[in-house]
Amino acid sequence: MSLLLVIGAALLAPETIEVTGVKQNDPIVCTRSRVHTVGTRLLSNRVCKPKSQWAVEERETQRELQSIEGRRINPAPIPEPR
Repeated sequence: MSLLLVIGAALLAPETIEVTGVKQNDPIVCTRSRVHTVGTRLLSNRVCKPKSQWAVEERETQRELQSIEGRRINPAPIPEPR
């Protein structure tokens, strides 16, 4: 459960990254990420980065998640229903 919260927080956190040195063969890929909801409206943020930057960030995220999972020595026991 806590792993899902970490992933969710990472996905929802707004982030600004300045991209420099873009290669010609590296297409720009844009995605929309959900920021939050206000009433019935869903606010989103458009993020555009070179495809190689998306790949680098994906690898870093995977490494971070593996690190978090590796630290879980004795997870809390799940209580049995009464």
